[in-house]
Amino acid sequence: GVDDLFVVVDKWSQAARSLPPGSDVPTIAAVAGPDAALTMLLTSLTTAAAFFATAVVPVAPVRVFAIFMGFMVLADYLLCLTVTFSAVCLQHRWLQRAPSSRRARCLLSLLDFSRCSSRPPQEAAAPRARVLERLMSGPMHTAVHRGRFVLLALFFAALGLCVWQVANISPPSSTAVQLLPESHVVERYETWKQDFAEEDSSEMFVVWGLTPGDTGDHNNPELVTDLLADLDWDPSSREAQRWLLDFCNATASDPAAPRATDIGCPLRDMDDWLVDSAAAGQPRCGGASRLPVPPDAFHPCVEEYLSSNSWYMGMRTYRGRLVALVASYKVVINFDSSYEQVRDTVDEWEGWMDTQNKGAPDGVRGGFFTSARVHWWDTNRSMLLCAYYSIGAALAVVFVVVLLATLNPLTTVYATVSVGTVLLLVIGTVLGMGWELGFLEGICFAILIGLSCDFVLHMAHAYTSADQPTRELKSRDALARMGPPVFAAAMTTLSTGLVMFGCTFVFFFQFGTILVLTMLYSILTSLFFFLPLTNAAGPTGRCCSLAPLSTKWRASGGADKEASTEQARAAEPETGQIRQSL
Repeated sequence: GVDDLFVVVDKWSQAARSLPPGSDVPTIAAVAGPDAALTMLLTSLTTAAAFFATAVVPVAPVRVFAIFMGFMVLADYLLCLTVTFSAVCLQHRWLQRAPSSRRARCLLSLLDFSRCSSRPPQEAAAPRARVLERLMSGPMHTAVHRGRFVLLALFFAALGLCVWQVANISPPSSTAVQLLPESHVVERYETWKQDFAEEDSSEMFVVWGLTPGDTGDHNNPELVTDLLADLDWDPSSREAQRWLLDFCNATASDPAAPRATDIGCPLRDMDDWLVDSAAAGQPRCGGASRLPVPPDAFHPCVEEYLSSNSWYMGMRTYRGRLVALVASYKVVINFDSSYEQVRDTVDEWEGWMDTQNKGAPDGVRGGFFTSARVHWWDTNRSMLLCAYYSIGAALAVVFVVVLLATLNPLTTVYATVSVGTVLLLVIGTVLGMGWELGFLEGICFAILIGLSCDFVLHMAHAYTSADQPTRELKSRDALARMGPPVFAAAMTTLSTGLVMFGCTFVFFFQFGTILVLTMLYSILTSLFFFLPLTNAAGPTGRCCSLAPLSTKWRASGGADKEASTEQARAAEPETGQIRQSL
């Protein structure tokens, strides 16, 4: 919202200077209002759309924050159009009606510091451009125009380096999430605890009788999901019992199976119980010595087995029927396993379960696997995919908005490439700093993508709307008009990121780092990449413009409407004659 405030103030100041001295508030507002409204609308739409695109992130706090930010950007636009613009109008009116004495003008310096000058406003000449505007339109434009090819070469070299860095990105070395610095006592304790932990593996569970799904409220972690029953689950047939027994043995011994150690197979334990009971002369389940048992005796047999083994956790019954079955295996992944190791384990289990389910008899084909160690990996993967999706969505929105605003495909391509350059430079820089695109980094990128669009869009709109004959003058006019508010907004937002460098939590430090880099590269790209592009090969006049086609389409539509109106008028006398004859 800071850049919108600067846009309103600067557009008002520029309109006041472009009009004759002493122009009243309504006259200035008629010039500054539409210009500021359209300029802020472009950036507000792209920023809000980028945040709304981030709402696909599966992490509830990030999704809620993205939706909140999207609506906040739109609310900020409306408030700037109403409250801020009205305040600027009142300020200008009060200053116009202020007494001419030096003392009164110095008291009103709280509203405008320039009023505390040596001459009263009635005797002063027409207002001059401010220092930052003169700097932008003078030395800054000269440097950008004369060094445009050097600047483009430097940016393309940096962009190529960042593209290479991003292309060779490696997955996170661990699925663990570090919340505190390594030197913090809590983080050191966690590291020592993990190092001294004896277990170097975790459990993988294969579940039958349930359907994987989530019916809980994704925005409220306290409202968990209900268990979803597999309506096709029926292990009572002899074929199903025999297949479930074979599944446990095959998963533990088959070379094609994932690397796992069988630590809990319910039906095999039940089969051992039947064998031991028969050997002890205490036959169970109507005299059955082992599985499979007759289908009509299967569920009562499960009830009898559980009644003698109440501690057993691998089976669940409901109303006398087995409704859930869980087999457990020990796999070689742990809390500190690498991203690639967990991914390979998941791929192995997915392939194995697909193969087994295809050959399973009716009633037991819905088995699936799950593990607590897979959850963090899946969250990391989803965060990274959503970050890439958000980047693509932001670039698509920038392209559409700029094209509709400028009606110039060449300017649209320049703006889209510039926004993509900002994103690649930020990602390449943090990767060069040794970061990994893990869970926290994915959150930062998903949130901050929308902030990379504003400055370039401001420059693109200012260049297109500049009423100048040459690309050099159009670029100079865009830099003079939008350079000061863009620079001021970048500095204020960058300063808020610097404050986060003092935070202890790693997430806030990383958030501040990406915020600072985003603002830094956004202002540098808009001034020293987009403007050199327009200085070197920017469109002028009607070059690459779709405006003539739009005008022609409107004219043809108007002509068709006028022709239909004439035909209707020509038909009116005939209608009148018919009515008269009737």
